[in-house]
Amino acid sequence: MRKKILLLGGSHGQIPAIKEAKKRGLYTILCDYLPDNPGKNLADKFYLVSTTDKEKVLGVALENDIDYVLAYGSDPATLTAAYVKEKMGIRGNSTESIELLTHKDLFRQLQKENQFPAPEFLVLTERKELPHHRVNAILPAVVKPVDASDTKGVTMIENISELEAAVDHAFKFTRCGRVIIEEKVGCEVARLNGDGFVIGGELKFCAFGDHLYTSDAAPLKPSCTLFPSKTDEKKLQKVTAAVKQIIKKSGYLFGPMNIEARINARNEIYIMELGPRNGGNHIPTAICHSTGFNMLQGVFNLLLNEEVIIPKMVQKPAIIFTLHSNSGGVFDSFEIDNEIQPFVVEKHLYIKPGHTVNPYNKPGSSLGALIFCFKTMEEVNNKTNQLYQKVMNGVRLR
Repeated sequence: MRKKILLLGGSHGQIPAIKEAKKRGLYTILCDYLPDNPGKNLADKFYLVSTTDKEKVLGVALENDIDYVLAYGSDPATLTAAYVKEKMGIRGNSTESIELLTHKDLFRQLQKENQFPAPEFLVLTERKELPHHRVNAILPAVVKPVDASDTKGVTMIENISELEAAVDHAFKFTRCGRVIIEEKVGCEVARLNGDGFVIGGELKFCAFGDHLYTSDAAPLKPSCTLFPSKTDEKKLQKVTAAVKQIIKKSGYLFGPMNIEARINARNEIYIMELGPRNGGNHIPTAICHSTGFNMLQGVFNLLLNEEVIIPKMVQKPAIIFTLHSNSGGVFDSFEIDNEIQPFVVEKHLYIKPGHTVNPYNKPGSSLGALIFCFKTMEEVNNKTNQLYQKVMNGVRLR
């Protein structure tokens, strides 16, 4: 009899996990709150259930007597996956460790209690009385829900007059009813993003890239990531060491780890987020092109209790670019410029002509993803500036 896996999320970026599960001969059961998610056309069985509704997802798992659970590329769903595993006695990370890593206020408290560098912050559980004097002391600041992803509900504020609207906006996107306000951390030296892989509580693999923010519509939302990072190797080693320390304190034992870190003008290292999942929007695929380590296969090897083999890393330059528009409209077409075509190794288009396009500052605004590979960093440097413009020029709305 085929083993059964419950997959939480059927977005375009989560399709690789569904395909890998089917390749492994598993019976795939999918939960997603969107009736038109693309993954449902691939899964063996589909339930219109939100991946953040723990009890309903548990009901689906019990009904189907599932063997495995996977929340691929989604922070909110990882807590549901941990909950289901604990209730059904399936091997996995504890819900406590997942909560520490996925709730921004708990993560900041973990850093503070263990004297790890962290931005100053305060947490709101209701909107009644805003602590203007405390917020004024840490401006500029970022206001965000503690449990949302994809920059949902996030606002940067420069002065106290912007606080009220930012808090109202953040509360619209929190499921647990908490909002965090934290000082803006400088990133003059580096804005790092990447994935790691944890086995037995130890970080066994880590690949860092440079987050690039090129969108006029969403300056807080990265549009590209370049692997490997151009940051000095000694600084990257210090970032890795900091990540290892937090992993040990969190109790996270095995699986992928999405990492965001910053290095400011004083060369201080801040670990901004550690998500207990792979990066979304084909980040693991870009890392595979760059390093040779297929983390998706590694995730399934862990699930199936098979050996995870991590190859010796020799990085080649790769860029993952999120296709988007700075304005709304109706999608017409996308064409790749002939000059950059030779460097494209993967193209993923999520929408068809006639579909409505949201500007990049809105949730769910990604039109697709392109992965570029290069032979040398010099080649990257020569092509990068024109790359962004040529890609954006290829997106046509009507």
